[in-house]
Amino acid sequence: MAPITAVRADHTHWQCMTKANGDFCPVNNMFRHGRDKEGRAIRKPVRKCPGCNQVRGQVTKALRSDWNEIGTLEAYTARGEEIWVYTKLPDINADGPIVDRTVEEFTEGDVIYEEEADGLTANGN
Repeated sequence: MAPITAVRADHTHWQCMTKANGDFCPVNNMFRHGRDKEGRAIRKPVRKCPGCNQVRGQVTKALRSDWNEIGTLEAYTARGEEIWVYTKLPDINADGPIVDRTVEEFTEGDVIYEEEADGLTANGN
């Protein structure tokens, strides 16, 4: 499959490939869920591994919620967007379209509110 700079709906976790004491770091969630100043639900990418404090690097494993591997992180764009290569077809039972991007800094369009995400298509419209 072609590399993309968006995160598929079934890509909910990632595996840091850094080894500490001979073991890989723990599996991490792709997003941290919270509330903004107005109390709206938001999602922010978890880009640093809490186990080793390293930013996701090449060969980081893309995982579904059941921890099955679906792809890898190939590289970063000049803007800091991650380029993911998925090797498994999307899970047709996953909720929602591709709605999230992972960028170095958040800008106005990078935070998706739950009520907005419900109606988005894969290209964000």
